Amino acid sequence: MYLQDVDDALQAEAKPARWQSVGKRRRTIMTPPGEVRVKQRLYRDEAGPGCFLLDKYSEPLAPRA
Repeated sequence: MYLQDVDDALQAEAKPARWQSVGKRRRTIMTPPGEVRVKQRLYRDEAGPGCFLLDKYSEPLAPRA
């Protein structure tokens, strides 16, 4: 699945060093042809509530459902 491949690449290349992956969460993206379900990694550091890098990089393409 393409989005999960992007999530894997982000983990390897784009995540800040201080962030740790704390697991994957399921997400549904609404697209014109229908729903797309994907698992994405949640990252946290000691100071923040968490971040989904895949959301950050795909935000213009797919609003969260």
